[in-house]
Amino acid sequence: MSRPWIELYDPDEQSADYTKKLINMGAVIVGKTKTTSFASPEEPTDQDGYQSPSSSSTGAATSLEGYEWQDFSIADSAGSVRAPAPCNGLFSFRSSFGSTSMNGIPVNSPAFDTVGQFDRSLDDLHSIVSHTFENIHQTFSEFPTKILYPRGFYLLANAEQQAMTEEFVKILEEFLGVERTPFSFVAEWEKNPPQAAGGLPLLGYTEKSALFSLCYDYYHGFDSLRDEYSAKFGKKPDVGEEVTSKEYEAYMKQLEVFRIWLTENAMGPDSKSISNAILIMPYGEPHTEYPDEANPPAGKFPTITEKFTSPILHAPQLVLPFAQIPYLSKVSGRPEMRPIDSTMIGAKGSNLMLIKLATEAFKKAGWPTGVQTGRYVYPVADNARNVGSVHP
Repeated sequence: MSRPWIELYDPDEQSADYTKKLINMGAVIVGKTKTTSFASPEEPTDQDGYQSPSSSSTGAATSLEGYEWQDFSIADSAGSVRAPAPCNGLFSFRSSFGSTSMNGIPVNSPAFDTVGQFDRSLDDLHSIVSHTFENIHQTFSEFPTKILYPRGFYLLANAEQQAMTEEFVKILEEFLGVERTPFSFVAEWEKNPPQAAGGLPLLGYTEKSALFSLCYDYYHGFDSLRDEYSAKFGKKPDVGEEVTSKEYEAYMKQLEVFRIWLTENAMGPDSKSISNAILIMPYGEPHTEYPDEANPPAGKFPTITEKFTSPILHAPQLVLPFAQIPYLSKVSGRPEMRPIDSTMIGAKGSNLMLIKLATEAFKKAGWPTGVQTGRYVYPVADNARNVGSVHP
């Protein structure tokens, strides 16, 4: 948390609506975990031997991965919740926009923020989502009949990760009884472009819209902090302002055009399955990330990425650890395992359908639906995913 925030504000005297709901249901709140300052991925070179736990809601993930007595870990998310899961070997779920009340939760982006969950069990994840998200579809009669496989994201650069991902996609194909549909955001846009885009290609039209709209929200979400801090202490926090309100409106319109276009042309609502398709996307890195190694230079994220697609669509995204890849640790000097994940995105409101689909597909394939704390996400076995059986 930032020092100006702590200097200015006293501790809250009331819990957020979502926290109150959990307490009323009998949850025992054990504390607030550490987060990085306003989601900034600060990575000091501690050189303690641990690899990067990612950024933003890292504390929520590392605590659940490390302590077996902890059952659930919760965070709010504009673009977060997903990235810490692969680093820590957890299931995570970024819910549909508007799934539950955000009252009492400091919102970075009113256009994207929602509640997210980390869990070690798909069954437990289904339970907490079904009981605490009031604005989602609770029932469905069928699963989707289309698996969108985006060509812009596959093949993955790491051949071993790609081979493991093939195993993941195959169990979905077998469970749903369909073959994947190769899909290109760019090509589909070219074939059927929205009139509002004015003939611009997809990547050019949306080049800045997701990142820069978030920058605007993140800056203006703390207008009151800066004003009140300046009035009280006679100085300003060190922050910058780059995106104008006019630019913000244009970016938000671009995102709306993309959201409507994708809903109408690729993945939209369905009366029986809630979502007529699922979109597969990778998440996480297969390589090690030691804190004593130099970070890559800062850069800008394009809009059509695994990070921004679900927030733009107001859609749920489920992160699933399903494999582990071996590496030789330069710290322990012995072979270790790094989690490998994939994600599923569905149409807005398909929260429970996604979790149930993953659970049933994993069970049919004989894959574990729960991870463990400690050194390995799953017991190690000699198979394509390096995963043995584990009780969910």
